Amino acid sequence: MDKIKKFPLPIFNYISALTIFLTEQMILLIWLNDPGNVIKAILVSVVLSILAITIVVRLWNNAPKVKIWKRIRDGLAFAALLGFSTIALIFVFKALGLTVGTSQNSARIVSYLSHNLVAKIVMFIYIVFQAPIIEELCFRYLMNPATLTNKVKIGSAILSTTLFAYAHISTNTDNVYSMLSYFLISTFLILSFLRGYDIKQNMINHSFWNLFTILITFL
Repeated sequence: MDKIKKFPLPIFNYISALTIFLTEQMILLIWLNDPGNVIKAILVSVVLSILAITIVVRLWNNAPKVKIWKRIRDGLAFAALLGFSTIALIFVFKALGLTVGTSQNSARIVSYLSHNLVAKIVMFIYIVFQAPIIEELCFRYLMNPATLTNKVKIGSAILSTTLFAYAHISTNTDNVYSMLSYFLISTFLILSFLRGYDIKQNMINHSFWNLFTILITFL
């Protein structure tokens, strides 16, 4: 036990974060294995909504008090900056003659959104609201507590960034662009969080980015 306590990374936080994330993924799979099932879709959405609301309520007082319009403004600015960075990455790949493809994760989301109206609503709620809240809790808040020393903060930031990106890609099928784009997103999110450890703002930033990607995909 003493050795665990002396371990530089917040090991118990990582265990808690991965447990919550994997539990969320298993709950989601109950529906995704049968995406046309309306009852499963609604039940899974309700369970994940309860989890997301519980997280927000528990963390509500652990972030600076900022007016909502400022949070929305910062969320839009974050999505815009990340969007321009993603476009720049696309131009670099095209200039080098490299393939710019769609990730398996994005392709799956599009396929789920092509089902019935209930499935579309449930997936939209998950992508824009539930996933950002749960993922920010796991990959930013728990894995990167403010109490870490500066050296450990760097190592934990790199590890949590890598884990987040890896959780969104398939190493067997995703192309280089897809992998780098998720690392870019993950890097932006961790840098945003480390600026002031404002988990509520990070959830909003993540939510606006996911909303932006959905709009771009279907417009």
